[in-house]
Order: sequence, then C-alpha cells, then structure tokens
Amino acid sequence: MDVQIMKLDDSFTTAEELHKTIVGSADAIMRSLGTVINNLSTHWVSSDATIHINHLIEGYNRFGMLFESLFQVSNNTVGFLVDMQTIRSKTGGKTDIGQRVTDVYTHKAINSIPNTKEYRYDDAVVTDYNNLVQIDSFFDGFIHKVKDTSDQLLLNWKKGHGRDETEYNYEEFTRLAAELKKYMEDTITELKTMKGNVENNISEQQALTK
Repeated sequence: MDVQIMKLDDSFTTAEELHKTIVGSADAIMRSLGTVINNLSTHWVSSDATIHINHLIEGYNRFGMLFESLFQVSNNTVGFLVDMQTIRSKTGGKTDIGQRVTDVYTHKAINSIPNTKEYRYDDAVVTDYNNLVQIDSFFDGFIHKVKDTSDQLLLNWKKGHGRDETEYNYEEFTRLAAELKKYMEDTITELKTMKGNVENNISEQQALTK
C-alpha cells in the first residue's frame, strides 16, 4: 500500500476534529430543517410555496444521504490513521495511538408535497422564517468549518487507502451544501414577504381596535 502522510499525528488530530464537527452537527441541522419543512407545508400553501418547499425537501434528502456516507468515510479515515500510528509504534516509532470511531447516521427521508391551487398562509410563517434564518446562519458556519478542516486533512494526507473516496465525498459536500444553502436563501426571501404581510395585517388590526 502506497502511503504518504506529511504529519501523521497532526493528520489524526485533524481527522478527529472533522469527525466531531460532522457527528456533532448532523442531527441538529437535519432535525431543525426537517421541522421547519414540515411546519411550512402547513403554514404556507400555494403553488409558489410548493416549489420552494419541495426544493428544501430535495436538498434535505440529498444532504441526509450524504451525511450517511460522510459518517462512514470519517470512521474509515480515523481508523486508517490509527492503523498507521499502530504500525509506527510497532516499528519502534512514537507510541501515540488514537481511538477508532464507529458513529452511524441514518437518514429519514421527507416526501415531496403535491402541487395545489389553494393560496393561504398564517401568522406562524413568521416563526418559520426566523427559524430558517437561524438554521441558514448555523449551516454557513458548519460549511466553512468542514471545508477548512477537510482541506487541511487532505493537504497532509497525500496518499493512502481511502483518500480518493474521502476527497470525493468532501467535494460532494461542498457542492450539495451550496445547493441546499441556495434553496434555504431563496425560501427565506419569499418568507420575508410573507412575514411583512403578516406584520402589516397585525398593524392594521391593532389600528382598528384603537
């Protein structure tokens, strides 16, 4: 096996940090986004709403399946680097050996919603808007953290079993993250209009009661 790792212990530390970032954020991101999607399908009903919600569902499902792959790839990467540390120790080198990881993510898909000729929205879209803005902000930080850490890992890990698969999965991460972020931002733009409508209606009702 042709292996080239510039800094083995640094690479393990980076792989472990990357693993913790993914495992620590995946469930929170997907659970929060799934809740917003389900709420929106009730609070915001129209042909335009269907398009935006189905885009969110598409991004959600693709990213969920990617998380399944990333968990396994991350487990394998950490395991490979532990193997290299073990070989080093057995051949008289440093005895520092990290711990393997075996985390699993199981994606639960959301079905797309059918088109409709109905048009309605209720005040709860304001809460949905605020929640989606928060998710988008957190997701942005998560994207940058994963990209920066995976770039550092691959910079030190030049060759070795599983590197190509790892690189491919993080390239997919960058592509699908950008896609999902665009779907969220497009929906946020539309919901901002709905939010304004709700706030105007509330203001008008309050004026009538004075």
